[in-house]
Amino acid sequence: MTKKISCDYFGEGETLYFNIMRLAEFEKSIGRPLQRLFIEGFFLDDLFVAYEIALRHEGRRKPQFYVDKIQELVEKKGLSISELTTPIQKALIASGVAGKQAYYSMFPEEMTEKDEEDLKAEAEAAKN
Repeated sequence: MTKKISCDYFGEGETLYFNIMRLAEFEKSIGRPLQRLFIEGFFLDDLFVAYEIALRHEGRRKPQFYVDKIQELVEKKGLSISELTTPIQKALIASGVAGKQAYYSMFPEEMTEKDEEDLKAEAEAAKN
C-alpha cells in the first residue's frame, strides 16, 4: 500500500504520494538520481515538478499552477521554501526510496521489534 502524506497547501484535504512509476517520472524529470536529490537538496524546479507528480491523483494541474501557488504561499502566508519542501521529502521517504533507516526515522511509530532487529543487523553487516 502506498503511504499518502497530507498536504493542504494546494487544496484542502489533499494528499500526495510517490509510487514506483511516479518516482521514475520524477527522477527523469529532474535529470538526476533521487539519491543525489537527498544529498544536494531541492532546486526550485524540482519542487514544482514534484508537486505536479505527487498530487496528480488530485487532478491534473500544470507546473505553472504550482509556481504561482508557491509564490503566493511564500508572499501571503509567509511560508519558507524549506517548509514547502517538507511534504515532498516525507512522501519520497514514505515511498521507501531512501531506505528503511530513513523511513523509520520519519515514521518511528510504525517500527516493530522485528524492524528494529533488521535495522540493527543491517547496520552491523555494513560495519563488516
